[in-house]
Amino acid sequence: MTVVVNGVPHRLTGDSDAPLVDVLRSQVGLDTTRRGCATESCGDCTVLLNGRVTRACATPAGQADGGRITTAEGLAAPGRMPPAQLAFLDESSFACPSCAPLRAMSAVMLMASGEADSPECIAAWREDHRCRCGEP
Repeated sequence: MTVVVNGVPHRLTGDSDAPLVDVLRSQVGLDTTRRGCATESCGDCTVLLNGRVTRACATPAGQADGGRITTAEGLAAPGRMPPAQLAFLDESSFACPSCAPLRAMSAVMLMASGEADSPECIAAWREDHRCRCGEP
């Protein structure tokens, strides 16, 4: 399997049925994409696969073959924190370090979707992207 992750080509080996989140962590070495609930409900594993929001815990790695994946690490230059993540930290809107990549990734996706046009939409987004720590 070959994929482009955050602009860098990778050749992946192993079981194409393995969850994409596990392959990203073990073979690509990315640690902000996490296996949280393994049921697509917590959002810790959220990535963009070919521009579409994807829960990597429930996506077989083989489905990404030939695709482009963007993770939270890909939202900024190497060694830099994404602006969306910095904004959350600047506002001290959460204390849990697990929340930062998830919230940054999902906020970028929400803004790109053009659906952040109402308080109701933003409230629904926040509910769908809750960290396991319980931070709102």
